[in-house]
Amino acid sequence: MDNILINGLVTLTAVIIGGVLTILANHFQQTRANKAEKNKIVREKIEQIYTLSNYMESYSLRRSFDLAAMSSKQYETKYIFEGEGGLVWEEDKTVQQMMMITKLYTPEILKDVEKYKEDINKANRRIDNELNPKGRSIVVLADDKNYIKTAEDVNGTVKKVHEELRIALAKAISKY
Repeated sequence: MDNILINGLVTLTAVIIGGVLTILANHFQQTRANKAEKNKIVREKIEQIYTLSNYMESYSLRRSFDLAAMSSKQYETKYIFEGEGGLVWEEDKTVQQMMMITKLYTPEILKDVEKYKEDINKANRRIDNELNPKGRSIVVLADDKNYIKTAEDVNGTVKKVHEELRIALAKAISKY
C-alpha cells in the first residue's frame, strides 16, 4: 500500500512540476516574442523618422533654390498651407510628426529630435531671411558672391543638422 501511495505521489509531483515548467516556458517564450515585436515596431518608427529627415533635407534645400527661382506668390503657394490656427509651413507639419513618433516610441532620442527641430527651424528661417532674392532674378543672384556664399553656408548647415540626427538615429536603432 505504501508503494502505491509513494508511486502516486511521485507521479502527481512529476505532473505538477511538468505543468509548472510548461507554464514558465510558455511565459518566457511569449515574453521574448513580445519584446521582439516591440523592437521591430520601434526599429520601423526610427526608420520612419529617418525617412522624414531625408524628406526635410531635400525640402529645405529645394526651398533655398525655389525662393530665388519663384515669385513670392508661387513660393508661398507651394510651401505654406492653411492649418489649425492659421498658416503652417510644410516643414512644421513634418517635424511635428517626427516629434510625435519620437515621444511615443523612442523617448530616449527626444533631446536629439528637439535639437534637430530647433536647428532645422533656424536654418529654414535663414533661407527665408538671408536668401530672399528681394526681386532680383536668379541670373543676377548667380553672380552675387555674397548670396552664393550665404546659400552654400545655409545648405551646409541643413546637411550638418540632418547628419547629426542620422547619427543619433543610428545609435538608437542599434539598441533594438
